[in-house]
Amino acid sequence: MKADQKKQCDYILDRLRKGQERAEILQQFSKVFKNDTTRTFDNRLKIARAQFDSESERIKQEAEKGIEKDIEALKSKIMAPVERQVILADSIRDFEDKLAGRKPFTFFQGQKIVNSHNGGVFMLPIDTQTSVKKVIRELIAELNKMGGDYAATKSEVKLDAPMAFIVKTTDTELAKDAEDFK
Repeated sequence: MKADQKKQCDYILDRLRKGQERAEILQQFSKVFKNDTTRTFDNRLKIARAQFDSESERIKQEAEKGIEKDIEALKSKIMAPVERQVILADSIRDFEDKLAGRKPFTFFQGQKIVNSHNGGVFMLPIDTQTSVKKVIRELIAELNKMGGDYAATKSEVKLDAPMAFIVKTTDTELAKDAEDFK
């Protein structure tokens, strides 16, 4: 391709990148390149469109690769359900060890921070024990939900009108009861 042809193709390619249409580009092209015909323009436009399409495809592929890399990076940061279950199970064990006195810890008692073990003796107020037990129950409930187990739901049946059930074993008894209801 000659230098002037390349210059014309680059001019058209620049306009295509800006999103201009054929008629608009032709008008500007004929002002800049006065001696060239519409046929010349269409030939240069064909070459420029091929370049533009290949550039667009390459950019699209690179963008898709970048998106795939981002997705993989995000996936690596998300914990699998099994990992979350292990963390919850470890937390439950940790709280149970603290509640049983096997593991020393600190807690608030009023305005003071108090140690659970004082001279090797385990001391934990009832209200703190109750709150630790509540946390353990909540963690177990969450672990059960993750495993597909749910706590039993309470259901209440309300009847608007009284209902009577008659259960008889012989036909003669049924006939007697039918006469009684007449």
